[in-house]
Amino acid sequence: WKKLVLNYDMWFNIRKDYNTDRLICRDIYKEIGKKFDKEIYLLDIGVEEYNNVSKLFLENNLIKYIQLDIKDADHDDVKESENDKYIQCSITNLLEKIPDENNKYSVVLSFGVIGYIEFSKNEVNNSLKNIHACLKENGLFILKLDNKTMDNFKNKDNIITDNDLLKYFEFTKLGQYSSKHVLKHSDGSNLYTFYFLNKKSVQNGKYN
Repeated sequence: WKKLVLNYDMWFNIRKDYNTDRLICRDIYKEIGKKFDKEIYLLDIGVEEYNNVSKLFLENNLIKYIQLDIKDADHDDVKESENDKYIQCSITNLLEKIPDENNKYSVVLSFGVIGYIEFSKNEVNNSLKNIHACLKENGLFILKLDNKTMDNFKNKDNIITDNDLLKYFEFTKLGQYSSKHVLKHSDGSNLYTFYFLNKKSVQNGKYN
């Protein structure tokens, strides 16, 4: 319980222009929880100390909450996380390593991996292709891009664009959120961009 109290405090102790994205993340979990009235699988990419209690914000026991990260299973962040299952793997080669994850998830979330870690363009493409394949038909993909971090990427070609995403997905909405939600810094610059996306169908090997 001490761990839960500390991590809840991490979500609620929000300072101006610092981690205000967590308020939106928390609200997104709640919106997902309200959306489903039958058992579904949700894949959350990335395990850190601050998101160890994200499962609790869903407030829906029908949602099987799966986390994915490259960390060892005995890492403290993993051991202390509230989840129904942990997968040790990179999203860049998930289906190559674990083919059974194909067409399994109704929701995939990435709030601190894609668009935060500087993946090569090929790794970004592989990640998005894996997410697309993991999702069920009309599955929901919610992505948070860290604009300030991407601005500091060594190779500017690795910055993720709308075109990268819209190859595999199309815009959708969730609750009050539609298509893209931009969180701005007090100086007017973009801090974070949240994308709300549905899986595109595939016909004859083409994404439609």
